[in-house]
Amino acid sequence: MTEEKLKPIEIDFDNVLKEVGVFGKYQLKYFILLVIPVILTSTHANNYIFSAPDTKYRCKTFCDGDVKEFEPIWLENVVENGDRCSMYIKRNHSSSSETSCPADWFDKTTKVPCEEYVFKDDYTFVQEMEIPCEEWKRTLIGTIHSLGTLIALPFVGYISDRFGRRTTLLISCVLEGSLGIIKSLSVNYGMFLAFELIEPSLGSGVYTACYILALEVLVPNTRALAGTIINIFFGSGQAIMGAVAMGFPYWRTFLQVVYPPTILVVFFYWLIEESSRWLLTKKRYQEVLDNVQLAAKSNGKQVSEKTMSALKFNAENASKFDSNDESKTPTEKTQSPYLEVFKSKTMVLRLLKCSFWWITCVFCFYGLSINAVALAGNLYLNFIFAALVEVPAHLLGLFGMTYIGRKWTIFIAFVIGGICNFSFAFIPEDEDLQWLSMTVYLLGKLFVTLAFSSIYLYTSELFPTTLRHSLLAFCSMIGRVGSILAPQTPLLTVYMEELPSILFGSTCIISALLMLTSPETLHLRLPETIEEAKNITSLKIVKEEKEPHISA
Repeated sequence: MTEEKLKPIEIDFDNVLKEVGVFGKYQLKYFILLVIPVILTSTHANNYIFSAPDTKYRCKTFCDGDVKEFEPIWLENVVENGDRCSMYIKRNHSSSSETSCPADWFDKTTKVPCEEYVFKDDYTFVQEMEIPCEEWKRTLIGTIHSLGTLIALPFVGYISDRFGRRTTLLISCVLEGSLGIIKSLSVNYGMFLAFELIEPSLGSGVYTACYILALEVLVPNTRALAGTIINIFFGSGQAIMGAVAMGFPYWRTFLQVVYPPTILVVFFYWLIEESSRWLLTKKRYQEVLDNVQLAAKSNGKQVSEKTMSALKFNAENASKFDSNDESKTPTEKTQSPYLEVFKSKTMVLRLLKCSFWWITCVFCFYGLSINAVALAGNLYLNFIFAALVEVPAHLLGLFGMTYIGRKWTIFIAFVIGGICNFSFAFIPEDEDLQWLSMTVYLLGKLFVTLAFSSIYLYTSELFPTTLRHSLLAFCSMIGRVGSILAPQTPLLTVYMEELPSILFGSTCIISALLMLTSPETLHLRLPETIEEAKNITSLKIVKEEKEPHISA
């Protein structure tokens, strides 16, 4: 007679979380700790805007002598207004004075390239790296940074799903901080560009790890709140970056202020627990039990006897489950979950749509942030305002995702964001309309941000726990195509000044149309398996569940 094999008791973890408290002291501590690395990493995401900013310079002429005044009264006689890279050729003259530079000394029909330059500000990145009049090298920095993130994301997702969310967070923070410090010590353009690639390639993953940790510690009805909190602090971190850049405009000092604190996150190993949902997928039941008991104690809650019995049974018999689990055939045990995704037409189409939404969100979000410093006024304040507008965007997103739904909130955000970007492109350049232009621009950034913040949560809810971080990272990786292109959008104004805004508006409208073909996930529990994800609309609505679901 064959001995009956032990099997783990299945546990609906959403209901376990309800027993320990939906949002008590435990979750509050968790979030306070998580927003710290979110703020820190937000100052690294696009700091190339300030570490390698556009710089004012002009040709150095024989008229300058030893005194290098940036805008002397004779400048228009030598250099065409707005031309940084060439000057008028000098005619032969008999005057011995070479300080007044009258107009008749120069032939305004012929120009020659600059041999030396005068910079308005000393110690700029362009000056130190010796790349004046090579604008493509400066904008390439942002593209290379995004390429590094693109390279990293699939590995980050794998590490997170294989070794844990907390492990990914700690490794990413240490590498990001350390490599950023080395980057600030670059001695030439090649070294800086290399570390602009290496830093995100090895140090990306902080934001997604924090987001997944926050998502998996909460029940479905509070996941929107979690996403909002994380995203508000990311936007606040961007504003802080603008303020730091204003206070420390020298690019080396700026980088040496924003990177070192990230290394200290390594001490979070002793302060924050690994995701219990991830631990369940790895059958590390004792750690799940410890986390549940800690959360219940912190929140002053009592876990039911039925739930505790199931958790203790799994913890005490974990080793037996590993050796005796016959719930799967040998073929199923070796079947790659990634192959299961690509065998399903539903999941493949979902992955493609999610990827395009991510491209749109990333392209428009970073494109609008980058172009904000080119608007009229103080570049630091413009960037800070464009960052702070993200706060009301996230609050609107919370309201929409909670009461309207994930799908329709993102759809509305894409539509209004697209309309605002199209409108901005065709507002006349009139000083009296500058207020209108700025308002429409910020509204466009607001609704693009709303879509971007919501797409994190929505994408997370469309994929199963076993592959959630990997597929979220895949979509984010494809989305980096948008951030690779975004730093180049200022160069498009040479051909058509309205072209960047038209591109932003077009991608938003296309994404809105695609959103109409996707399911709503409001109030649905997170899918645990690929099969559940394929049939996500049939999952039980969480509000209807009364007690923990535990079955043998």
